[in-house]
Amino acid sequence: MKKIKKKIMIVDYKLNNLFSIKNALDFLGYEAFISSDPDLLKKTDFVVLPGIGSFPEGMKKLHKLDLVNPLKNFISSGKKFMGICLGFQMLFQESSEFGKTKGLGVIKGKVKKLNGNKKFLRIPHIGWNKIEIMNNFKREVSFQKKYFYFVHSFYAIPNNKNEIFSLTKYENIKFCSSIKKNNIFACQFHPEKSGAAGLKLIKSFFGN
Repeated sequence: MKKIKKKIMIVDYKLNNLFSIKNALDFLGYEAFISSDPDLLKKTDFVVLPGIGSFPEGMKKLHKLDLVNPLKNFISSGKKFMGICLGFQMLFQESSEFGKTKGLGVIKGKVKKLNGNKKFLRIPHIGWNKIEIMNNFKREVSFQKKYFYFVHSFYAIPNNKNEIFSLTKYENIKFCSSIKKNNIFACQFHPEKSGAAGLKLIKSFFGN
């Protein structure tokens, strides 16, 4: 009997790098498709919200395409959802990037600039860096100290520390580099650009 592929919708809100994540999902054997149609969110198995660019512009695009409530409804349904980079940050309640902007509010917490008061911290944070898996996710030990690819100037601060899947140290600051909550996994790094470790992480979350 032929195994049915799981369908993964990659959300296109006109401000994201779509093809690298699609290539990664295709390679792993999923049936990945790119769309900005909110109605299709009801018909897919899993969703990936990728993204590059600013938080305010990202939220503006989601509102313009009428994707905000459909995305929240999808997450509430219990189906697996992955947020990457800007798609990770927009899950939070608000960001201070270019003034205060409200996010999707799925995860309680805020997004702030990496350097803050740290005058000598170089931003953006670009390149390979390792992640430190938190104690409450010990079963994911295979990802401990693995290197992933980062490109960002802002970082998320979850209110609930138990939702932090990993931390990453950049110069003199340690920040939340990924979260895991129920059916949600979201990360500041780019697993689709992180080689074997990134592919393994995607597969471990979405499964077969």
